[in-house]
Amino acid sequence: MNWPPKSAWAGKNLSAPKPETAALRPLIGQLQEQKRLLATENAGLLKRLIDAERAVARLEKQNAKLVQDISVVRRLSAT
Repeated sequence: MNWPPKSAWAGKNLSAPKPETAALRPLIGQLQEQKRLLATENAGLLKRLIDAERAVARLEKQNAKLVQDISVVRRLSAT
């Protein structure tokens, strides 16, 4: 049985990061922060969308009820 699975790096000689890699670390941090902020913004926008869709559904039901009430009043006034 091969558990736990062997890492792809097992047995390989890992050297210190190259200067180019070290220079990218701050950029990686900035990009991760931007990703986090975008995820937060997306969650907020999704919540607004869901709330708006619920409001539309509620208003559509209210409108249908009012149209029905108007129809009843018209029928009663026509007789």
